Amino acid sequence: MNPLEPYVEYHGFVLLKNAIDSHSTGLKSQFKLQEEDDLDKFKAITKRRKGHAGQIYRMHFRPMGEEDFHVADIFFLGANWSHSNGTTVAFEFSGKEEWQEFRDWPSIADCKVEGAKEIEILLFRVGDDGELLNIQQRDAIERINNMKGGPQSIRCARLLRDPEFLQWIKAERSWLKSPGDFIKETVGIKSKKELDNDRAALNRFNELVMSPFNRWRG
Repeated sequence: MNPLEPYVEYHGFVLLKNAIDSHSTGLKSQFKLQEEDDLDKFKAITKRRKGHAGQIYRMHFRPMGEEDFHVADIFFLGANWSHSNGTTVAFEFSGKEEWQEFRDWPSIADCKVEGAKEIEILLFRVGDDGELLNIQQRDAIERINNMKGGPQSIRCARLLRDPEFLQWIKAERSWLKSPGDFIKETVGIKSKKELDNDRAALNRFNELVMSPFNRWRG
């Protein structure tokens, strides 16, 4: 398997529609999708909203016939469909050098569809650390973010403020960064909301945290 495969948000072929540099849009390029059904794939790609920093994506792209990929960091500006243009997508480029490559290639605006440069593109989401974000990791994060907290989350939050629990952590687990880290690492969760949504996680919490704590305090 290609080592980049778990990270690919989109892979497809496009025709260069235009490349524009303006005060309102920045370094913008538009593309016509070769497969109009690919429009649905962009529903999962986060669109940059005006006045917001936006989600950074890394684009690997190469003109058809070339072996090596070019790389650019971009923002997704949106995807649209019309009878006259088909499906088009737009990106804002963070670097002028990468955008200039598109500006130098023939586009639909320059020479109609028949003469426009056909390009293979792959999109990857970039995490806060600047590294590519694994799709499975992304889905897990979004699943946790969409969870609703409940009585077990409240119980855990109260436990983290319990002086006896904090004393036990200090006495028995002093090497840990914090009581919250201890619970997450011991139970294998990223959010206390998982205790309300995952029976196995709740069982681990009771067995690995609550039982030894209750024995300690007698």
